[in-house]
Amino acid sequence: MLKRIKLAKAQAIFAMVRFLKLNFVHFCPALPIADTLYHNLNNNLMDRIVLEHRFTTHQKISILFYMGAPLIFIIFTLLRRDLNEKGYVALLVFCLIYCLLIAIAFLKRGFIKIGTNLYRGSFLFNKLIFKTKIDFTKRPKLSILKFKKNQKLAFFSVANPDIASEFNAFDIYVLNENHTKRDLLLSLKDENNAKKGVAFLTHNFNLKYEDFSPNFN
Repeated sequence: MLKRIKLAKAQAIFAMVRFLKLNFVHFCPALPIADTLYHNLNNNLMDRIVLEHRFTTHQKISILFYMGAPLIFIIFTLLRRDLNEKGYVALLVFCLIYCLLIAIAFLKRGFIKIGTNLYRGSFLFNKLIFKTKIDFTKRPKLSILKFKKNQKLAFFSVANPDIASEFNAFDIYVLNENHTKRDLLLSLKDENNAKKGVAFLTHNFNLKYEDFSPNFN
């Protein structure tokens, strides 16, 4: 209860300082402290951990050169021409689209805590791009499950559909008390990253790590 009261007070101060920042700090040189206080409170109320790239090297190449091939072709075609104003606008649009594709290819995944809520986040250069809220109210336990997975190789699948890359996946799940129901939080390729993710979750939320052992009795 005391923790909730402190959090509510911090959030109220955060909102007040944000108001000062948006309305006064840019117009009044005498209030630079408001800007510093805003960022400090923001960091205190929001915690995060960035774990792994969303896509493998092979998937990045597929996104940038396989999916991006039409954009690259259009961009180079436009660059070879004597462009008018509309042509430069078109060139800018296609360059921005390809930049967006690059950003997507290099996204990283992790967890973020905002207040008392948990989110699955996608990050670019450690900056949060978008997030998805995770509801674990009926899943108080955590566990890491190891699986063997296969990934099809796009460049070779046409010639030989059976060619695939095999790898270990370390999936972080939230479980019910008996471990009979589970929800996937994140699938990672590095066991150490999975352990870091679990440490972040158990430290910041009321979640307990247990070895997966379903009890159907």
